[in-house]
Amino acid sequence: MEGYRKLNLLFESLGASIVTASVDTVDEMKLLAEGKCFPKREKVMPFTVCHGVTHEISKTVGAFWYNHAEGKDKNYIAGESKDYMQPAEFVIDCTLKKIILCSYSDGGLGRIDAGDLVGWLSGIQNRRDEFPHVWSW
Repeated sequence: MEGYRKLNLLFESLGASIVTASVDTVDEMKLLAEGKCFPKREKVMPFTVCHGVTHEISKTVGAFWYNHAEGKDKNYIAGESKDYMQPAEFVIDCTLKKIILCSYSDGGLGRIDAGDLVGWLSGIQNRRDEFPHVWSW
């Protein structure tokens, strides 16, 4: 989320809104939103931060659900971890009312990089020249 925080103004200039969701509680997500979950960071998340994602919500969006009770985590220590939704990212065109890009992960890799997404959005909007720093050519 840090990459999305850093590039938030670029997303805004492309007319894009960032919304995040987590299995964390409202109090845990408040700490993240207010920039208090990482010591000495104090970087407020400038986008919508949602809480309380459930297994049912995970199934609705088609994301993988990590369930410690099923023994899928070899490093699991009882009472120290909780079940959670694996990363899932969507770009939704609200005018068309459809998903135009999505990414599902079943681990820490495979997430959409914020800079790549700015480049992709500027490309489909035919605005590459306005965002030269995110394109390698």
